[in-house]
Amino acid sequence: MCAAIFFLSAPVAGFTLTAMADADRSGDLRRLASARAAERRMDSSYFNARFDVRVQSVYTVTLGAVALVFALTLQALFRTRRWPYGAHLVFAFHLVSFMFLATVAAGLSRRAGREGSRRYRR
Repeated sequence: MCAAIFFLSAPVAGFTLTAMADADRSGDLRRLASARAAERRMDSSYFNARFDVRVQSVYTVTLGAVALVFALTLQALFRTRRWPYGAHLVFAFHLVSFMFLATVAAGLSRRAGREGSRRYRR
């Protein structure tokens, strides 16, 4: 459920290529992205959309794999207590769910901070 919330709210929270390129003060990300789009002969909006979906998908899958590895690590650390692997897996999934929600909250607060600072610069 939290992964779906992350996947749907990531663009609103600023996890897009456009938002990341705007936040990059050096301009390297925008330069690299436009070079890659030109190399692949893609329109920049199409390239941005593909990049956004790929980053969100990889982040989601990576955190799922992290949950499995974390549960195995907990199983090894608490081997004397003889808790079943499922107990460790449930805890790991709760931790990953929290990470998804914290990531969205951090993105939203960062975006709100940028918009708030623009409002008060006048």
